[in-house]
Order: sequence, then C-alpha cells, then structure tokens
Amino acid sequence: MLGSRFQLNQNDPDAQTLLNTDIPYNYVYDRNNWKRRKRGGNKIVARMYMLNVKDAERFYLRMLLLHVPGAASFKFLRTVDNVIYDTFKQAAFYRHLLNLDEE
Repeated sequence: MLGSRFQLNQNDPDAQTLLNTDIPYNYVYDRNNWKRRKRGGNKIVARMYMLNVKDAERFYLRMLLLHVPGAASFKFLRTVDNVIYDTFKQAAFYRHLLNLDEE
C-alpha cells in the first residue's frame, strides 16, 4: 500500500501537497490503486501502525511519513537539501525533526 502511495504522489500534483495521513481523506484505496474520493472524506479514520522506538529505521520512516508532504519514494524521504542520507534517522535529524541525535 505504501508503494501505491508513492506512485500516487509521483503522478498526481494534488497528492504531492498532502501528508501521508491526509491521503485517505481525499483518496480511496481500491484494487491496488488510489482514486480521488467523491464523497464521505470527513468520516474517515486514518490509521498508521504504531512502532517501537527500538525498531529504529521503521520508527524514523514513520516519522518522516508524518511530516514530509508528497513523499514519492524512500529515496525522496532520505533526501534533505539535495543531500541523500544513508538512513531515515539521519534524514529526520537534518529535517530538524529530532532535537538530539540520541532521540
């Protein structure tokens, strides 16, 4: 499902302005594709799985998905100011989503 969200963000300019959690309010997932929602977007419960901070890379990936609009790929999420970082933790740090490196 995340891969199809990346594809949506690559192909739809309106989706590029939305955070990952806002997509279900404006689009519906149907048969492995996201389609623009016609009605009922105000009655949606958007869900993201909870992660333990000990599962570091997935935790920081989730953090980036919550704060970076228009995520089009994993590489896009790891890119900050035209620098591609090796880990999601580094990308979150350089996006100023962490106060200290130890968080």
